[in-house]
Amino acid sequence: MYCFFNICNKIINSNIPLCFVGDDREAPGASCVMKENVDSVLQLLKRLQPILTRKAVSMICDNSSETPYLTDSEIMQMFTSNKVTSLEVKQDLQNAQLLVIKNPKWGISLIDISDEEDTLLLQDKLFSTRLSGKVGMVIMNPELPMQCLVKNKLFTIFSSLLIVSFGKFLTDLLWEETC
Repeated sequence: MYCFFNICNKIINSNIPLCFVGDDREAPGASCVMKENVDSVLQLLKRLQPILTRKAVSMICDNSSETPYLTDSEIMQMFTSNKVTSLEVKQDLQNAQLLVIKNPKWGISLIDISDEEDTLLLQDKLFSTRLSGKVGMVIMNPELPMQCLVKNKLFTIFSSLLIVSFGKFLTDLLWEETC
């Protein structure tokens, strides 16, 4: 059993397209995942999820200037080691990106970071965006801590009160001038 994305057993109902040896129409990392790579790909996603969550929460709650996403090169740099080569990380990352697209319920999205609006990537655009080094992995709607929710709600309330008070002040000022 795998337990990640804060939801145990989600992997059971997940879409994991497996490659079959001898099928020329399939390309590992582009349309399917080799069975022997599934565990390492899921481990990579398991390790990425808390990092991506932390970045997304920081962006929303702390107004951080740090980007809410990780690029392919950042991920490769993070996970390449004496035990894991950059080629292995790259292959697992490409497989992970395929699984992210096939399983939106996991909560991770792929974006084109060269686009100002961080456009969500679909499978047909992934390869060309990957070639330009502009793929970002991000969690768009992270589960926010209660402290952040309260802080954001209070900020919204006080901002609204300030705008209403300023509007009332201007209305009263204009009313006095016309009378």
